[in-house]
Amino acid sequence: SARPGWSPASCVSAALGCCKATRCSVPAGMAPPAVRETAPVNVHFPGFVSADEYTRLRAGAGVVLALTNQEMTMQSAGYEALADQTPLVTSPRRVLKEFFGDSAEYAESDGESIAEAIEAVFADHEMRSEKMAARRQRQVRDQVAVIEAIRAKAAALRESSVVRR
Repeated sequence: SARPGWSPASCVSAALGCCKATRCSVPAGMAPPAVRETAPVNVHFPGFVSADEYTRLRAGAGVVLALTNQEMTMQSAGYEALADQTPLVTSPRRVLKEFFGDSAEYAESDGESIAEAIEAVFADHEMRSEKMAARRQRQVRDQVAVIEAIRAKAAALRESSVVRR
């Protein structure tokens, strides 16, 4: 359930408030006017961008912020962080903690928690990137194992079908 006073705009504003030392791009469609108007000058809202520009922005990201106030929600931004091996700040929801484990930093949906999580990522950015890379390697290994098991089962079923004929 939503926390009192929580809104996506308030979370984004809180997160941007701690980004004074670097340029931030927020390629999340059209940011609400209240967010754009209160954002620090180093924050860029490109609006909707092409796939190539989005890929470029992702490649240059130092951290991905993907928050939710809902349980049982996986965000595509979290998967993108995993694919790009970019440190992730996400919400401490059960499904996210089970999937990302210690490879992500977790923040409640309030400015102080978000700022602390982003600062923790940048305090040891290399280690956070390595943890996300290791998590990605585990995910790929697990998916390959599942694919191989399916192939083996399919081959066994084909073989038993041939034997019965």
